[in-house]
Amino acid sequence: MSDQGRRLKTRGSARDVPIPDPLAELLAAHRVRLPGGPPDPVFPGPLSDYRAARRLFRRACLAAQLHDGGRNPTGVPKPNATIHDLRHTYGVHCAQAGVPIVRLQKLLGQASPHMTLRYMNHAPESYFAEDAARVAATLTGKRDREPEAQAALARDALRRA
Repeated sequence: MSDQGRRLKTRGSARDVPIPDPLAELLAAHRVRLPGGPPDPVFPGPLSDYRAARRLFRRACLAAQLHDGGRNPTGVPKPNATIHDLRHTYGVHCAQAGVPIVRLQKLLGQASPHMTLRYMNHAPESYFAEDAARVAATLTGKRDREPEAQAALARDALRRA
């Protein structure tokens, strides 16, 4: 069961998804402004209902002008973005950031790497050259030590802070 009392699709459906630190800070500040405690959902009440969340997302998309002028059968403007599109956007950004396919599959909770591969279509061509350079470095024993040096400098700066 999920924390809202609904059945999960599979036992493996429950998962933790990492979020960037700035988003975590915004969500923490948001929770402080709301009554309740840490176990409560980020959006308590009506937003924990998917339909209400979808309506709010639709209004936000329309306010941000994320629509192409189309309308639903009742004449209401229809945005061309959905909540589920956020999942695809996340997958594409992960692929563009060079997240390995196995990790991306786990992050998205997909059972098959075949489903995850569709995000790799959005990986820039430059990654192929970078990948070839990494393979060449392992074959020759020569590798770029610059990233290691930058990481060491960052660790030292954190220790001093």
